[in-house]
Amino acid sequence: LSTTLEGEASAVAALFLSTTTQIVKDQGHPSLHPDVTLPVAIIGGGEPTVTLGEVHGKGGRNQELALTAALHLQQLQKNKTITNNVVMTSVGTDGTDGPTDAAGAVVDGGTVDRIEALNGGTVRGVEALQRHDAYTFFDSEEQQQDDT
Repeated sequence: LSTTLEGEASAVAALFLSTTTQIVKDQGHPSLHPDVTLPVAIIGGGEPTVTLGEVHGKGGRNQELALTAALHLQQLQKNKTITNNVVMTSVGTDGTDGPTDAAGAVVDGGTVDRIEALNGGTVRGVEALQRHDAYTFFDSEEQQQDDT
């Protein structure tokens, strides 16, 4: 897609998802994208950002981008705009993402539901995104799995 993507992580996620949605929708019309057939990987690079307020949680731009994408994919799946075969990965190539031990996250349309079910709804995806607290949301899945 590009090697120079910049902007808020939520806007970068929206760009990837709109491109993905269009490719999926156009599969029934080969004249629109004659060189693109599923499966397909859309790859981009750059420097997304997150503008924090005074009160914020823990995470990094890649985790925020991934959580934004997971929430959008959840809605697209519920609306039957796409099927469950779309996966999004956002990682820092240096192996870190913000002040955390994570490099980013891998998500799909079922990620939010799975994590919320595992953590009993104690950490909700939408609220975590509003607080810029993606790390806590993704980590809540790991914590619940460690407890079992």
